Amino acid sequence: MQEILQAMVSAYDKDSLEMMLSLQMEKNLGNIVADAPLRTKIFKLLQKAEQEGWDIELVKAAHRYIPGNTPLARAYEKYGMAPGLVVEKAGQPVAKVPSGVFSSGLEKTIRQDNPALDINLWRTRLTQLEVRVCRVDINGGPSGTGFLIAEDLVLTNYHVVMGILNGGRPASSLSCRFDYKVLVDGTVEQGIRIPLRAGNEIPLHSKCSAAELTKFPDSPVPTLDELDFALLKLSRALGSEPLAGPASAARGWETLPYVPAMLLPDQGLIIAQHPQGEPMKLAIDTQSVIGANANGTRVRYQTNTEGGSSGSGVYDMLFNLVALHHLGDPARDGSPPQYNQAVLPLHLIRQKITDAGFEI
Repeated sequence: MQEILQAMVSAYDKDSLEMMLSLQMEKNLGNIVADAPLRTKIFKLLQKAEQEGWDIELVKAAHRYIPGNTPLARAYEKYGMAPGLVVEKAGQPVAKVPSGVFSSGLEKTIRQDNPALDINLWRTRLTQLEVRVCRVDINGGPSGTGFLIAEDLVLTNYHVVMGILNGGRPASSLSCRFDYKVLVDGTVEQGIRIPLRAGNEIPLHSKCSAAELTKFPDSPVPTLDELDFALLKLSRALGSEPLAGPASAARGWETLPYVPAMLLPDQGLIIAQHPQGEPMKLAIDTQSVIGANANGTRVRYQTNTEGGSSGSGVYDMLFNLVALHHLGDPARDGSPPQYNQAVLPLHLIRQKITDAGFEI
């Protein structure tokens, strides 16, 4: 499912997906799945096809409609939908010739979970993310990281602002610092500080588990209501404001997923963060995921973070948002840390936010 999903996302946009279903399968996309971001729409389409038994025909049709898409062709072949290839000489099979019709004798994929990346799309997403991540400050000093999920809403961890929510500090001491980064010449751009909406600074939150504030974060396992997030409301609609430059594109915001993320062991992960309150950094580990906990509320991985990284978005290698980073291994008895950890069910965070009446 993961490989076919990624292949179809690489091959189709919403219009071409609708045309493919209509022309190849005489099906109406709007009658099958509700409107949603492309990745979610394709995921739900695959789920529906699998439930009703036409998933194989869907992949065949998708490949027939865009036969030149390499990821889709490889998925089509890998799961037994393409004919085998046998090269013969004088009636005898030639040894060491690839048996797949889409194979190349001069290329080898060593790890299926470490895909080649379209450089323009990857650069575009990185540029978008760069202006949407912020440092969450209390009294002007770093407390964590956050990122825009609507024009005036920032998502971070509950424990990043726990002192405010517990009444230890005034909510007016909170602010978000955007565009704090190192420039190409080595100088530091100080960025802009945005205060929060007075009287409505933290309109929604969900606590972490009590155990996660100790050196034994696993006992007991966090519940589905312990999501360790806080919603911060900015004093202005920063996400809709144009950025500096001739194009004047809006800053924009990140989209929380509608469905659970599918993370595989050793899958690569990326985290954009403000470690130790420093200018924005990007940590990449191409063999990162360790695994999820028993009830799917947390996921552990090896991508590096430090204090101040709490509240960062966790992304797969194609910059799909998959989790919310929130803690590192407390590493008891002087042993070296073994993992970092994130809140996994972002779709549940999305549901809580929309149920509270916010548009994201």
